[in-house]
Amino acid sequence: MGRNPHRSAGSPRTHGRWLAFSLCCATCAPAVQVHGSGAAQHDRTAAQEELAAAEHEKQYRPDAIKAACSGQGERPAGVVCWASTSNPTEQHLRDAARHRALAAAHRAASSALRAAEASVCSGVTPQDRDISPFAHREDIVQGAPVLTPGGSKTPPRQVGVTVVFRAVPGLTSEWLQRLIDCHIARNAVLGHDAPEMAYCPLAVRGVTAHVASEHGGYAVALRADEQESINAIRERVDAIMRPQR
Repeated sequence: MGRNPHRSAGSPRTHGRWLAFSLCCATCAPAVQVHGSGAAQHDRTAAQEELAAAEHEKQYRPDAIKAACSGQGERPAGVVCWASTSNPTEQHLRDAARHRALAAAHRAASSALRAAEASVCSGVTPQDRDISPFAHREDIVQGAPVLTPGGSKTPPRQVGVTVVFRAVPGLTSEWLQRLIDCHIARNAVLGHDAPEMAYCPLAVRGVTAHVASEHGGYAVALRADEQESINAIRERVDAIMRPQR
């Protein structure tokens, strides 16, 4: 029996866990959530932050105190001519530094998303990278809710959906996991709002997925923490399972 090339590629087995990390920029700027936007949006935001920094730098005047206290013309309101004081336009330098730090953080977030996609999708064919496993509706045989255990006073709560793919030639649980991880990373780069992926549960923000060999096929447990994302997963799986006319 020949060696399965899909097995030899291995699976990163990330199950979407890499989605949890975030980047913090310099101490003068707030944190930037890597997965708050797609890579292209991070790039656009970085460009906007650079423009804002440049505008603040234009408004900095190193001679502001000297000019205000030179005795020529009326002294600006609020400016006290102390012997030792700060330049009132120095705030623009601080604002510029903050915008530059944000721009750097957004560029780093974009790079992190693209690098994650390149790593996780390594070895995946262009066709499988472009077409979600959930586009193959004829190979999906079952969908069932993923429930948390209920207590004596609390009923079980749905936290996701399990979807069962039938066994097809060349498919293994390891390779299906790799395809799914690839699509989760790809959708993070796209920003979770690509119209062509509106049917796919792997495009839902915050989704994680774990593949196991079950029911004579491969069960994919799709989960999320946010209720909005759980609802979106359920709705998309229900639409996939609905008989096509």
